[in-house]
Amino acid sequence: QREALRLALQALKPEELEISPAVWHSLVQYENQGPNPEAYRSSAGYVFSPYDGARSIAETIFDGLIDVQRLERLNSIHHFEASAPSAGEIISALVQNTFPAAGSTKNSELSGVVQNELADRLMILAADDNAPPEVSADAWTGVEQIHAKLQGTTTARTAENAALKRKIEMFLRDPKRNVPKVKPSGAPAGPPI
Repeated sequence: QREALRLALQALKPEELEISPAVWHSLVQYENQGPNPEAYRSSAGYVFSPYDGARSIAETIFDGLIDVQRLERLNSIHHFEASAPSAGEIISALVQNTFPAAGSTKNSELSGVVQNELADRLMILAADDNAPPEVSADAWTGVEQIHAKLQGTTTARTAENAALKRKIEMFLRDPKRNVPKVKPSGAPAGPPI
């Protein structure tokens, strides 16, 4: 399971989020053609948005990992088999890999999209009244880890980090009124490949 997690997290690295123009030309809806259910619905219209691409990759990874039932199963298995990963370990690994250490140069605009996706999904999970308390507590810990990582960040993305920090602070003050809404990636319906 840890190896599968490591491989999934590889897809969230900044260099893996970049999509070459040769590929994205085939992904978009062309301006003067009818609707194509196989094309991305780009937030940039008929131009493929690399941010939507990064959001789609994050959505695919996070939907599989930040699932209430799956996280509760992980905690249950971990209870009986201490060597198995827990929900807290998975969430912590997501935070550590998505938010680079202070002073790291591995940050990009596309990384910021992934960081926002993770923060939003953890806040949604933390505020979910239907989530088991153990899973909700793990999500809260993840939100607090992200907030701590954003303290005093000095990356090129200072404005984006400040906006994310404000969003988390509003959530921490009043979780029920400030639950974020996840922006859909625009990916076509169905399996990713």
